[in-house]
Amino acid sequence: MEYIIRAVKYFFYYTIIFFLVIAIVFQFSEHPGVETLQEFFQVSFQEGAGVKIFLLFLAFGLIYPLLGFSKKEIYTNNDFGQKRKEIDGLFISAHYVLKSDDGKKMVWVLRNPVMRAFRVYEDKVTIDYSSNPVIISGLRKDVFRFGRGIEYIMQKENL
Repeated sequence: MEYIIRAVKYFFYYTIIFFLVIAIVFQFSEHPGVETLQEFFQVSFQEGAGVKIFLLFLAFGLIYPLLGFSKKEIYTNNDFGQKRKEIDGLFISAHYVLKSDDGKKMVWVLRNPVMRAFRVYEDKVTIDYSSNPVIISGLRKDVFRFGRGIEYIMQKENL
């Protein structure tokens, strides 16, 4: 279900961004003989381009959630709770704020609402520390960045 929601979100997000860019170009450019945005679109793009653009955004919306999100297992030799303050510091220094913590799972989100909007409010990083391995999930680049940071924190006393 989460995949379907993400796919629909990305499809609409990029479609809206595309039409906003087209509207801005229409508003701030000279286009003799063209009165409406619809006429501008017809003049600027070939016949059938709208369907191709629709299919492109549909494909992107379907593929990006599969490739852009991941899970990572982090094996810990010691108790996750012992390093909790350092792990919290890792997220706080990256401008994340703790959204929820039920004793088994933490959910972190970006603090900045503008950055959250740029990420289509799919900025959630979830850490399930109920067992070993700890499972971190979210946007792929965040999972790898925070996963490496947590692995470093967990192995720090062994170095």
